[in-house]
Amino acid sequence: MNHGCLPKRTTGLVGADGERFNGSPPRLFKSEFDAIVDSLTNGTIDTYLFVTDRISLENLVKDGIMPLLDPETEHIKILVEL
Repeated sequence: MNHGCLPKRTTGLVGADGERFNGSPPRLFKSEFDAIVDSLTNGTIDTYLFVTDRISLENLVKDGIMPLLDPETEHIKILVEL
């Protein structure tokens, strides 16, 4: 539901082969996802690199949500400090 305050965005998943799909992901995607989870669990992926900003709760909308809605953003993950 969009109440007019946020731009409507469509999403879809893209597999390693570049194929776009909607609905249930294909088996290949599930195995890729499992590999990512394993890499996160065993520490072979440095999650620190994904955090592109840290903001205060007071600035959540202006500095957190709005930048992530911008299609030109370079943000990946914005942490909110409480």
